[in-house]
Amino acid sequence: LIMLFIILMAVQLTPIEDWLCRETGLLRSQYVTLSLKQYVSSIATVVAQRNAAGAAVPDSAIREVSDLCVDIVSAPEALPLVKVLLAVDPLSTLSERFLETITAMSIAGKLQLCYEERLVLWTQYLPSFEQELLNLCERVLQLKTVSDSSAEIEQLVHTKDLTRACISHQYLLSFAEEFFRALTVTSQRSPLVLRLIECFNHCLDEVQESQHVPHTLRAVIEPPPFLE
Repeated sequence: LIMLFIILMAVQLTPIEDWLCRETGLLRSQYVTLSLKQYVSSIATVVAQRNAAGAAVPDSAIREVSDLCVDIVSAPEALPLVKVLLAVDPLSTLSERFLETITAMSIAGKLQLCYEERLVLWTQYLPSFEQELLNLCERVLQLKTVSDSSAEIEQLVHTKDLTRACISHQYLLSFAEEFFRALTVTSQRSPLVLRLIECFNHCLDEVQESQHVPHTLRAVIEPPPFLE
């Protein structure tokens, strides 16, 4: 679509288009932006129809559309298309590059996804969940001190909704446990890492209590024992 914008800017307007620009007072770039919005809207409608009614749109076409969206996922004009693409089932139909970009933009706060949309991304594209855990660890390690860090760490954990996702999907909890176990070993049982695991467990406990999960099902992530 970025290439489409460049092409449209380079192409001479038809007499009718030139007349429309003069009559409406639109700049050429504004007219092209409106045209792009129409293209995006049309494509989003086709994808949405496929999602709702299983319309005969080849997976290869959906993959190609998602790949074309990579360069514009943060643009407001592309948001409707991004939303319907994330509703495609399964997400493996979409291009890897698109899923990687969506993950990176979401973590960076450049793309606002609701919890349900992020949950679909995490459950169907596990590298996205792993990147969220890595980002959490990076932000915690930036604290540089263990003292008085628990409240700040728990706030980070709750903000990311990772524990909420772990409680609703057991395999995400299992993945998080393996992730933290590996991190404990590679960090040589860093005090901040151990504090993060402690806070993560406390947040798990809070989510479980709020959702009335039986005590017998309570999840706890245990760090591995010290290795000589």
